[in-house]
Amino acid sequence: VFISTQLAMEVENPTVNDVYQEGTRAVVLQVARMPNGSLKILAEGLCRSAIVSQDTSVQEFISVHYEDMPTPAIKETEAKALWRRLKELYLDYAALHEKMPTDLVSAVKTIQDIDYISDTIAMHLNLTVAERQEILVLANLEERIIALCG
Repeated sequence: VFISTQLAMEVENPTVNDVYQEGTRAVVLQVARMPNGSLKILAEGLCRSAIVSQDTSVQEFISVHYEDMPTPAIKETEAKALWRRLKELYLDYAALHEKMPTDLVSAVKTIQDIDYISDTIAMHLNLTVAERQEILVLANLEERIIALCG
């Protein structure tokens, strides 16, 4: 599935023009019906993606064609240096917010781990939807880490 954030939450029946064009290709892990009748869906993001066109043949929901936005290669020495700074800042931030998980930064061993955990850190920070979207569209890992450090 392609997951994207709605631009304005007050729009009751959003169209493709009412959501951010960049989002995440994801896989649904769990679906549960809540007592109030709503659905709770647990999805895991796999890759940054962007809408390339809408599929107008489907009427019941928004259906789009998307294209993945892979992370460009980065030099390992640069990635590790940036990661050290982000890790330091995140641990300082977590010390001030007791509900922040500090163990997630200890598992990093590869560039792919840095890429994944950087996104996880962005999710845990106290950011607005617009600020999170600005980070999501940064496929370049170096730019994303610099933005998170800011």
